[in-house]
Amino acid sequence: MCGIAGILRFDDTAIDIEALQTILNKLEHRGRDQHHIKLGSKHIQSHSQISSTSEIGLGHRRLSIIDLHESAAQPMSYADNKLWLTYNGEIYNYLELKSFLKSKSYSFKTNSDSEVILAAYHYWGKQCVHHLNGMFAFAIWDENARQLFCARDQLGIKPFYYRLQDKYFAFSSESKALAHLSEHKLNQDALFSYLLSMYVLTNDSIYSGIKKLKPGHTLTINTHGQIFIEKYWSINEFNKNIIDNSHIEYLDQLLNVTIKRQLQSDVPVGSFLSGGIDSGLITALAAPHAKQFHTYSVAYEGMRENELPHARQIAERYHTQHTEIMITASDAMQYLNKALANMSEPIADPAIVATYMLAERASQDGVKVLLNGTGGDEIFAGYTRYTGQLSLKRRLLLSLPKVIKNLLPLLPIDFKLKSRLKHISLDMIFSTGGSYLLAQSLAEHKNYLPKLVKHIANEFTLVNQKQIPLLYQQMLFDIHAYLPEELLFLLDQMTMAHTIEGRVPLLDIDLVKYAFSFTASHHIANGQTKAILKQTASRYLGNEAIYRKKQGFAGSPSWWVKHNYDEFVSSLSVLNDILPSVKIDSVIKSANENEIFILYCLAKWYENINKPVNSNRITRNSV
Repeated sequence: MCGIAGILRFDDTAIDIEALQTILNKLEHRGRDQHHIKLGSKHIQSHSQISSTSEIGLGHRRLSIIDLHESAAQPMSYADNKLWLTYNGEIYNYLELKSFLKSKSYSFKTNSDSEVILAAYHYWGKQCVHHLNGMFAFAIWDENARQLFCARDQLGIKPFYYRLQDKYFAFSSESKALAHLSEHKLNQDALFSYLLSMYVLTNDSIYSGIKKLKPGHTLTINTHGQIFIEKYWSINEFNKNIIDNSHIEYLDQLLNVTIKRQLQSDVPVGSFLSGGIDSGLITALAAPHAKQFHTYSVAYEGMRENELPHARQIAERYHTQHTEIMITASDAMQYLNKALANMSEPIADPAIVATYMLAERASQDGVKVLLNGTGGDEIFAGYTRYTGQLSLKRRLLLSLPKVIKNLLPLLPIDFKLKSRLKHISLDMIFSTGGSYLLAQSLAEHKNYLPKLVKHIANEFTLVNQKQIPLLYQQMLFDIHAYLPEELLFLLDQMTMAHTIEGRVPLLDIDLVKYAFSFTASHHIANGQTKAILKQTASRYLGNEAIYRKKQGFAGSPSWWVKHNYDEFVSSLSVLNDILPSVKIDSVIKSANENEIFILYCLAKWYENINKPVNSNRITRNSV
């Protein structure tokens, strides 16, 4: 797990090493073990003052997980320095790929997966991504082709941001590292998508001019500035299998294989343990294979129920080195501010507090890899919003004849409800949090928000939507939107804040494809979510852990706001800089605790990005 960066120029101007160094400085937390810069054909120490005539510069911040030797450092060269790689992530099938490539007469100097990526590119070219099972974001400079080949993993576990201008292309693991290439003006659509959803729900970043490479996509750009973006992966097989004992047995085997290979590490490993199905199953399958396996659980002061007893039972059963943390209201406030200071984009998921605190404690214990249950709900249908448990008003409207539904625009019901009735993607936008009313109150024009919602829905709607079962339509929206833009982004940012690699075994590509091969009705059976996974997990956790009420890591932002109301509200005046046409004070008066929390997270994030920068500010012309 690392931080990557690079600049490619199109105007015959040499790369400024200080510009690239500044980007890497902002990624220091992602990898403190080593950092290097490559200019042209030279691999140099980043502090060296070396002039270069090269149009390409690559940088890398290393967190050493596999093959800790200096020979595995990046940027890594291959094929007589004709290929150069900067890479963030882990390839879990790299040993199988390495064995295959050896059979094709390839030799290897290191034990790293980085060298396997380079050899795979040398053998397969751009098609190498079809053979990679893991989490990754990388860029390969191909000297012979005079082009930069970039790729992001199938589900967007690892981030990849880029800025394309007339004279240069730049990329990085975090948007804030690129923001200072020019004046960091905010993207209004991304800003309002945050208010709608609690996270930036667009393919653009919060900064104008900085984009995200979509999950499952590659990007190729040459020295003339010609750019080609291609989709290389999607889930396209559904309803193939009827569940039976043989399939449960195979799922059990696949889970064991997946989790065991994600334990590959030359450093200490642990896991988040909420006491629920996903993290409990991961712990049960991982702990027996580790010499000492650390688990971390959390609870919140003032909440009637917590998961500590359930997590403790699992930890005791599988003999882990277990740590419990109780979060008070004052802790929540303190760590919320710390967490927001480490976010490259705003997010208002209260789970950032627990994730930040647990990662901090793991770091203090010397743990460098943390497994996490993220993705289990999206691929095994774990959310109650998938079950059709709708309000009476909405159920009645959905039951209307089609001819009447077509008249919805004329009916006296609000835009949000009309949208949820009209299209599954519109429905899913409103299902995970945020506040449409808050966003609408802050919008300058009344028609702006409806247009934005429709635009976002179009961004994340699949081409063959009507051919896919309704449940899978819901799950796929979350996989393409909620999962990478919120859950995986949060995990990446909070673990990397403490230089820890967060791994998500339930998002192994083989496992994802297998989960979607079943008839949709088997995922939710008799009103029970996660029916297929529960059949397997019950073997390791018992029925009590499987069928109790879901809780999770989130906490209660409304409770935090009530106990720290003055501090929350006093911080919101900075939002007048972002939304100058709106009187924030008047909005606060009508806002509920959840909406104040959303505004506060935005305000604290914005306040942090405008703090003085230690290194020299980069101008557009100096890049």
